[in-house]
Amino acid sequence: RLYASYTGKWDPKYIPEMLFSVNLEPNSSRRCDRDALADKNNLVLFAQGGGLRIPNVYASCTCGLVNRNGVLLNMNETVNALSNIGPCVIKRTRDSDSGRDVAIVDFKDGRDIESGKSVKSIVESMGGEWVCQERVHQHESIDKIYPESVNTLRIVTYMTDQGVGACPVTLRIGQGGAKVDNAHAGGIFIYVDNDGYLGDEAFTEYQKRFIKHPDTEIPFKGRWIAGVPEAIEAVKRCHFAVSELGFISWDVCVDEGGMPTLLEVNLVSQAVWMSQMASGLSMFGDDTPSVVKAYRRSAV
Repeated sequence: RLYASYTGKWDPKYIPEMLFSVNLEPNSSRRCDRDALADKNNLVLFAQGGGLRIPNVYASCTCGLVNRNGVLLNMNETVNALSNIGPCVIKRTRDSDSGRDVAIVDFKDGRDIESGKSVKSIVESMGGEWVCQERVHQHESIDKIYPESVNTLRIVTYMTDQGVGACPVTLRIGQGGAKVDNAHAGGIFIYVDNDGYLGDEAFTEYQKRFIKHPDTEIPFKGRWIAGVPEAIEAVKRCHFAVSELGFISWDVCVDEGGMPTLLEVNLVSQAVWMSQMASGLSMFGDDTPSVVKAYRRSAV
């Protein structure tokens, strides 16, 4: 009833969040694999199946050790490397979600131009697990809807004995001047069909409805965005590279050249509510019986 209240569409194969988060996801792979691979510094491992690019990395930190292109840096060297890097994104690579612990900055002369904070203070605030990477420029077809945030496609893929399947796709969009698109951070979300056409309405997580973007007043219904079929096929191919994982939630930006660009993967505390609310379609469609049967076994 909750999911159907968004679109008015009923699907008997809707997957309740409780079933997915408590039973299906934990049983879909080994916890040790999910914990190890969930570090955002491992993004390259997920893109190696082909068809996805990843943002350029300017520096990263794992277990408190900073490196740039495989060369260890001390704090002074880190500050020097980033002081004039320009627009970039710094984010924690572990224990971060919903847009938390993400700094969208523009470094010049050792400081962020907007906030005035020093490179050192921003880096230190991220703790011992972070990455500083390119700020990706999104495709014009998405940028026109809302240019203040990088608006990402959430694509969930799943392994079956017939290969990799893809769930209904959702476009997450920022609003109100926000620089992040996450629903829990106030963003809105809308269904995108496999050809790249938007649904009729976008929603907040509390079911506030929009037929056009509240800031840009761009109508949603039938609007086309670039790169969706390519992004779906790319993440399905890439899932084979880490096929020991039953479910993967991919956050993909379509860059200004139309190339699907992988920003993040989610392996722990994934969710099924947003996709089903936005689309009015069940998460796994005709594959629902086989997916539920495969992953309702005892935890591994």
